[in-house]
Amino acid sequence: MLGDVHGGAVEDAMALLYETKVLQAENEHAVADKLNELLEAGQKLPGLGHQLHDDDKSEAAIRTFSVVD
Repeated sequence: MLGDVHGGAVEDAMALLYETKVLQAENEHAVADKLNELLEAGQKLPGLGHQLHDDDKSEAAIRTFSVVD
């Protein structure tokens, strides 16, 4: 494993995508559920090809758009 410093974010993102695809077979809200689970736990959404940083302003946008009624 490369870790999350150089390229490892892709591995984490792909694992999340595959896991969510399996969950979606039984739950049509799996994507929203998984995103909310990660954000409520204070975890970061893994990026594709770049490391997420604590001061990333796009994280606030993700949280804003992740609210599900």
